[in-house]
Amino acid sequence: NLKRIPKHGEAKLLNDIDLETEIIITNKVEVDLNNKTLTARTDDVGNGLFHVLEGGHLTINGEGTLDAYSPENGWCMVIWAEGGEVVINGGTYTNKGAYSAEDSEHYDLIYAKAGGKITINGGTFINETPRWTLNHNNGSQGTIIVNGGKFYNFDPSNDQTDDAENATVLGENRVSIKYGDYYEVRGMLAEFTFEDGLTNTGVNSSVRGTLVSNVTNTRYEEIEDYSSNIYTTHTQDSTVHQLGTTAIQASHSGSGNSFAVKGIDTGTGDFTITVKIYTPYDFLKQKATATQTADQVFASKNWQWYLFGTAYETSKNRPDAPCFDIRLGKDSNGAGWFKTKVKLNGVEKELYIQSGDNIAGYWQARKWIEFRVVKKGTTVTVGTDFEAYSTLKGRPYSVTFELDSVENFMITPEQVLGFGCNYNVTRPSAFTYYDDIRIYNYAVDFSA
Repeated sequence: NLKRIPKHGEAKLLNDIDLETEIIITNKVEVDLNNKTLTARTDDVGNGLFHVLEGGHLTINGEGTLDAYSPENGWCMVIWAEGGEVVINGGTYTNKGAYSAEDSEHYDLIYAKAGGKITINGGTFINETPRWTLNHNNGSQGTIIVNGGKFYNFDPSNDQTDDAENATVLGENRVSIKYGDYYEVRGMLAEFTFEDGLTNTGVNSSVRGTLVSNVTNTRYEEIEDYSSNIYTTHTQDSTVHQLGTTAIQASHSGSGNSFAVKGIDTGTGDFTITVKIYTPYDFLKQKATATQTADQVFASKNWQWYLFGTAYETSKNRPDAPCFDIRLGKDSNGAGWFKTKVKLNGVEKELYIQSGDNIAGYWQARKWIEFRVVKKGTTVTVGTDFEAYSTLKGRPYSVTFELDSVENFMITPEQVLGFGCNYNVTRPSAFTYYDDIRIYNYAVDFSA
């Protein structure tokens, strides 16, 4: 019986339980849900299934369901931390079906008040009114930190409740990703944004790699200040183009530094890399009148552009050939359009294709495009943000590589993940912009 938990103890649900009213926690308690269901169908108080007061510390483990729906009260909360502390490691939390004539648009599922602290490391959260899935009492100093979990139509990174001073926050090194009707919070190995002239800023940023220079005379030397390479606009032919975000300009040329990330370790498991890329028209314009075929353009060292890829640092002067890279080349079939190729362990594929006489899938300049590299087991998929192509000529296309073993593609601390660099691929004279570089230590499913 959960009502008879000792002062400092552990409890395990052996059966489904329908409570008369809330369980008040004023001591240190761990509860194993044990795949059982906890309800309070006749509760007319509405203080939650668990009400944690000052001095109380509740930890919830395992899988099971906490369902706070009751037709007898207008609140239907699952957890209320009022001065105490709650750690949620698993389980399903719901109040689906809740209804009150008093306020049918607002049901709090997980609620913090008066110094209450709630840490969510896992679990699934389904609220009748999703906006209020995680909420704080207005004006009190409650805290909700999310390190993991799945949330039905609620984004923990963009809390839309009416208490901005006590909004829900993601834990360090965490990101919220939308999958269908759910947002899932997961961890990242590294995130690189470029705000206020600095790399690796932003609410959830974390550096485990090292930004290094790829300029000829300072290759691999760490650069502390990238402020001179941070831009919000691009100027071409006296016309200013808004980048729409603060971005870093990269070029292996005299016009600015290239850069790379060093020190990342994905191990042999799954991982994902995403990077947003904006290419000005400058590079395209130089080759707009080319008489070469597309393949000849790609074969020319001067007219292909290394977007990003990996290389092993064998010395301070020269890395091995890349294990993986994405390159752009000017296709002579039409001015202002890129053709993209991907190479992995010597196998080369075109990311964009030509269908008959119709040019399909070429990338136009001055568009932010997000490239995605996803390794899941021995399958590697390279694709793009399909939504970004809604106004572009052609259609997006992804390519898949099958590895002989999981060890055939990984990122180690000795490797560099280079952007716009000269890692035995090319030395372009033009430049591009990068932003929102993220490296996850798991495979992200972007198809949902």
